[in-house]
Amino acid sequence: MNYKFNKCYWDELTNHPILANDGKSSCNLYVYKDDPTVAYLGDLYVDESIRNNGRGKELLNYAQTLAQKCGCNRIILKVEYGSWMLKWYEREGFEPYQRDNEEPDKYVWIGLEYTCLENDQYWN
Repeated sequence: MNYKFNKCYWDELTNHPILANDGKSSCNLYVYKDDPTVAYLGDLYVDESIRNNGRGKELLNYAQTLAQKCGCNRIILKVEYGSWMLKWYEREGFEPYQRDNEEPDKYVWIGLEYTCLENDQYWN
C-alpha cells in the first residue's frame, strides 16, 4: 500500500520526531530523555472510514523505523484492558509488561523490543 506521509518533522521544542499524514491517520513518537533507548508511541490514530486496509500497520512500522534511527530498541504505550487496540498491538508483537500506576484496573503498558542496529548498518 505504501502510503505517503505528508509530514515527518523533528519538533525542536520537545526534541521528538512527529509523524502525521493526511488528517485521516496520525502518530506521535517520543524518545525518553532519561532513557534514550525507549520510545513512547502516542496518539496512533486511523479514522474508522479507512481502517482495515493496512494503514495502521504501515504507520506503526514507520514509527518503529524512526525509533530505530533514533537509537531506540523498545517502543512502549498504554492501552485499555480488553480493547480491540490491545489485541491489535499484541498481533503486531507487543506484550503487556505493567499495569498503569494511575488507573491499574483500566490500562496496561505494553511494549515491543527489537534489536537496534547501528545507524550505518541499518540505513545502508
